[in-house]
Amino acid sequence: MQVAVPQKAPTPTPKPDTNTIREDTPQVSQVPTSADAPLHAPRVAVTTTSSHMSTLKSQSTLSIAHMMAMQKKDEEKKEENHNRELLKNPFNQSELSRQWVIYASRMKEENHHVLYSAMNDARLTLGEDFNVEIEVTSSVSAGFIEGEMLSIIEFLKTELKNECITHSIKVVSEKKQKLPYTPIEKYQYLLEKNPMLGEMRVKLKLNLDF
Repeated sequence: MQVAVPQKAPTPTPKPDTNTIREDTPQVSQVPTSADAPLHAPRVAVTTTSSHMSTLKSQSTLSIAHMMAMQKKDEEKKEENHNRELLKNPFNQSELSRQWVIYASRMKEENHHVLYSAMNDARLTLGEDFNVEIEVTSSVSAGFIEGEMLSIIEFLKTELKNECITHSIKVVSEKKQKLPYTPIEKYQYLLEKNPMLGEMRVKLKLNLDF
């Protein structure tokens, strides 16, 4: 008679735990790629202390105060120049002509011969309120003098000690002298030069046949 021997159930083989990393298994560190990187970098927070804020406020206050002081100084300077009386030293025709000749001579020394010639031929007249009236015989001379007039006026103001000098330029036609041609024109010309010629003719009973 055979006795049945009970068989043992097979021992189940444990499954490897995928979450457990064995010590002998090499580990590979993962580096995040650009796709994994955040779209915006995190902002760095700046902490401002109360002392730093106080310094900034002080600098801002000083800057505004400095600007206001400079503006006030400029306004005071403008007002001072406005209230200052201009030099109005009186001068005559002779003094004006003398300084004009001095400046013209300086232009000749500096080889500005055309300007010297224009100034030398110009006729000066001292008008009202220190206005220098300049008469020339051509527009060319007027152009050369006008181009230098700023420096000329400054020179005159300095030398004549008068800051109210102004000027005006006028082109006038040069009068051409008519020469005597006929005998009567010659006689009248000589008579204008010497009126005694007529009295002599009468005393001498001279009859002139014209």
